[in-house]
Amino acid sequence: MNRFSLSVIVAIALFLTLGQISHADVIVNLDFTAAEGFADGGPAPGIINYNNTDMNVFGQGTTYVEDSAGAGFFGANAGFGRALLGDDDPNNDSQPSSSLLKEANILGLAAGSTIIARVTNFDFVTNTDNRGNPIGLVDGDTSNPVGNSSLAIGGEVRNQGGNVFIDNGGFGNSPASAPTGIAVDTTPGAIELSEYEIVLTSTGSGTFDIDHFINGSATPILSETGIAPVFGKPAAETAGFFQSAGAQNARIDSFFLEINPVIAGIPEPGSLSVLGLLGLALVARRRA
Repeated sequence: MNRFSLSVIVAIALFLTLGQISHADVIVNLDFTAAEGFADGGPAPGIINYNNTDMNVFGQGTTYVEDSAGAGFFGANAGFGRALLGDDDPNNDSQPSSSLLKEANILGLAAGSTIIARVTNFDFVTNTDNRGNPIGLVDGDTSNPVGNSSLAIGGEVRNQGGNVFIDNGGFGNSPASAPTGIAVDTTPGAIELSEYEIVLTSTGSGTFDIDHFINGSATPILSETGIAPVFGKPAAETAGFFQSAGAQNARIDSFFLEINPVIAGIPEPGSLSVLGLLGLALVARRRA
């Protein structure tokens, strides 16, 4: 075997060993419209079904759907409300809507895997100071699925002194908080955030680096590293989570949750192209 052939074989081996590929698993994609089976009104407590029975919404408190014939909004309109989004049955851990929703699988995601939670058209309906609205993954409880649920990891939109703040974590003032420079406006139809996106990137050791983005910006308004999900309650699976806290009524017009697991040992498409070129070069070399 000549030196050139050996170099090609070594390069191929490195690509196969080090290559990674990720695929997107969309867990929740809700617009709360009639096209998805929603109707105006409140389910609390209860379940709202829509087309795919693996993507239910379990609401508590004053959660409700509004304008399902149009843009579609989901939130709370008369005090506290929260919901689990994308769980087939929060009373039963045996059949999650996606195997990726198993808490153990979330904690076991390979380094570089991402979880994306996003809401659009976040709207403060009332103006109550220092009330947060958590968004992210739920720490569920099969004994009382919605009533005992809380935020496992994610962020929250909070009103502080009449201004919109983004917090890492949730439920009150978190250690990391960032002002958006946007004033709370409870005028009907006034939207504070056109988009709020939370990107969790796995470190490969059960913790996540978190970046918070607002209004389509490519620059995070807040970042934290090495945050561990709080999965302490008696449930083995998670789901999307949204809460309108206390009298700080809020609503959203979409909720999106996507998990992008990285699988080690498989070359990316770009890497495969390089492998193909190396193979052609090796064939040409042999023919020469």
